[in-house]
Amino acid sequence: MNRLCDRGTVTKPSTHSHSKDFGDMADFVDEKRHEMQARLKELRPLVDEYHRLEAAVAALEGVAVAPAAARAPARSARPARPAA
Repeated sequence: MNRLCDRGTVTKPSTHSHSKDFGDMADFVDEKRHEMQARLKELRPLVDEYHRLEAAVAALEGVAVAPAAARAPARSARPARPAA
């Protein structure tokens, strides 16, 4: 069976099988799917951390923070040591 080409000329169908092309496409799709699955596995810990941080921020949004002057001093009051 002959086919009409874009230029109006008659061409003969190719003799090679298109199944190879479809096999190559299937291999390509499988490869990309595996790459994406590997990337998802790699990113999962980061996504989990993101969700934990997001929950922590949400929990802290309702906490009132005292002004710096009202907070207790960070150092404990110790008696001074005599010089030796």
